[in-house]
Amino acid sequence: MCKRFLIVNADDYGFSDGTVEATIECFKRHVISSATMMPNMPGFEKASEFAVNHPEFSYGLHLCLTDERPLSKPGQIRSLVNTSGLLWPTREFWRRAFLGRLSRDDIVKEMEAQISRIRTAGIKLSHIDGHGHVHTAPCVRFVLPGMLREHAIPAMRRTQNLFYGKPRLVKRLHNILGGLFVSSDTKTTDYFLMVAGELGQDDDTWWSQSIRTLPTGITEIGIHPGLNEEWRRLESLPVLEDGGRSLRDEGVQLVNYNYLSPDFQP
Repeated sequence: MCKRFLIVNADDYGFSDGTVEATIECFKRHVISSATMMPNMPGFEKASEFAVNHPEFSYGLHLCLTDERPLSKPGQIRSLVNTSGLLWPTREFWRRAFLGRLSRDDIVKEMEAQISRIRTAGIKLSHIDGHGHVHTAPCVRFVLPGMLREHAIPAMRRTQNLFYGKPRLVKRLHNILGGLFVSSDTKTTDYFLMVAGELGQDDDTWWSQSIRTLPTGITEIGIHPGLNEEWRRLESLPVLEDGGRSLRDEGVQLVNYNYLSPDFQP
């Protein structure tokens, strides 16, 4: 019998108190099964308290190398920060990444700091993904396999290969190449869908449509829970309001990233 398995992962877990509260509400309603944490953000303590008390879900690192304040001292990761000590804005990060101006040693240092803070809080890491998909940048991809082995993190988010809208050709090509890298070096899902930035007011059925057309295999859908920002509401409300019903109607089994772990016991 062909089965459809789904991981619904909340990105930005720890970004703010509001996003943490929305994520916890999604967990309590059993419409998400996983979350990736931002240990350098203000809501991390609140996020980690829930995670420690609810190990039935999976928790990963939402690797943050852009826009925010790093955990490392800025002087120790000079290639990653601006003169204010903040991580480069997303556009500048990618520009410097493609120009080869980001130090791999600096990336490892900041990644180690973020992994360490999550583990010190008592949380087992099931996987890694990236804020702004930074884990797909070549300079980050180069160091990730070693980091995953060193810290016994079994899985990583693949590049997106399911789309709600129609992506540009260059995005498809980038994702295909990145997907080959991920699948050859670590455990990952068969498919990944994210709708961030693609939804309008008329897309309130995006969730039910996506579940209806879910392929056979293991799919991850990444969402950004929150009610204080319009784009987060557009993603979150259909999941909160219709999440469980669509899964039941379509016979989709909700799992989490622990399902991909070699020592997983059903």
